[in-house]
Amino acid sequence: MVYNCAEPSLADRYNSTFINLRLINRSGAAYDSVRFGLFTDMDLGGHFDDLTECDSTRALWFAYCGDDLDADTLQVDEPILGYGSQPPAVGFKFLNAPMTSHSAWRDSEDTQTISGWIDLLNGTPGGVPHVGPGFSSRFQYPGGAWSGVDVLEDTTADRRSVTGAGPYTWPADDTLCFDIAVIHARASSGGPYASVAALKQRADAVQAWFDAAEFACSTISNVVAVEEKLPVAWSALPIPTDGLLTLSRPPAVTDLRVDVLDAMGRTVLAGS
Repeated sequence: MVYNCAEPSLADRYNSTFINLRLINRSGAAYDSVRFGLFTDMDLGGHFDDLTECDSTRALWFAYCGDDLDADTLQVDEPILGYGSQPPAVGFKFLNAPMTSHSAWRDSEDTQTISGWIDLLNGTPGGVPHVGPGFSSRFQYPGGAWSGVDVLEDTTADRRSVTGAGPYTWPADDTLCFDIAVIHARASSGGPYASVAALKQRADAVQAWFDAAEFACSTISNVVAVEEKLPVAWSALPIPTDGLLTLSRPPAVTDLRVDVLDAMGRTVLAGS
């Protein structure tokens, strides 16, 4: 499901993609230590200045620009356009599972072995947890004093992430279900890390919407488009607006509460 519109009721999911994955154990055997992982290469515009971090409390991992200007990336075949000034951030988020590990990976590193990838999935490269400034963790680059900024000297690295969930017990013929959101946010000012703050705020709104929807793995229908819920008599114009918003409602509606949200999902006006 992709939401990308200015309808206020969808503002908390603006520029987000929702993925439902169902893994069925058809092997006939039961497993007791199954880990699920995603390898993500987010390529945020001109990707050679990308940095990767995670927020384990939000089950969120993301990429953002390591400098104030996201420049174009020159490739052999064609250039990849950057976002320019005030670049956005993009992230992946587990909606129905805790994140148990996060490892950054650069294309200049050699992990092309089964054991190497398993170590990254477990957050234990070389069999031991990542080591940050004064502490070790299975979550590499959790932000704050330990961010991806310390790898910026490698200006040609294409940074990626390997993120894990689990372990799980997986009986024969049972299903593991994962709901994942891909979220985009771009702050209007404050530098590239302001977009990370906006991304985390939007991630909270997406999680609140998901929790309220009470999805179950077996009941999510196949969705290829957003169904229009509003009758024709409802409208809000113009969108976007610089201050004046005209609302239209069906004549039969007399008691109405209105919440107006901006593109970041923040309430800017609420009333009856």
